[in-house]
Amino acid sequence: MNKKKFILILSIFAIVIVLGGAVFVWNNNRNSENIESKTETVTNQSDSANKTVAEYLSGNKNLSSFTELLNTAGLFSQLSEIGPYTVFAPNNDSFKNMPEGYYDIIFKSSNPQTASNILSYHIVPGNLDSTLLTSGLKMKTQNGQELIVELADDNIYIIDAKSNKAIVKTANIKTTNGVVYIIDKVLLPQ
Repeated sequence: MNKKKFILILSIFAIVIVLGGAVFVWNNNRNSENIESKTETVTNQSDSANKTVAEYLSGNKNLSSFTELLNTAGLFSQLSEIGPYTVFAPNNDSFKNMPEGYYDIIFKSSNPQTASNILSYHIVPGNLDSTLLTSGLKMKTQNGQELIVELADDNIYIIDAKSNKAIVKTANIKTTNGVVYIIDKVLLPQ
């Protein structure tokens, strides 16, 4: 009887060790994936280190709509100058998902001042690294209105004047004259 108990306990112990090892291997694989995705971001950032904000934006195909609009509105050349600038750059999908009517205002407006007002709302004077961003921080943009930072759910959110929340998809893309954040929405001023 004692021998049966001993074998049973030994069997349970062996199962626990095997399961524990499997969980350890699974967690290591998950952590490796996270490190790889962070490394990819760092690689992209090192590519931008010798470029101005304007050069980085024009070299990123996922930001071509924003770059084109900045150029049309006469704001693009400014981002080649000394700065520093913090730019919240909406990705191309952001423009496809804008509220009805705004897309036409930006892309088809006969008044370039309207487009310039919306686009300059994405530019904050200064070099705001993400370590400086805190929940509730108000940032005065180039058009004179404010954006608000919210930190929640392991994300950085940028809140515009219409209470829309843009999620920062890529942070701290350092350039020679500022920093770029890629966001998932077009920010809308009052």
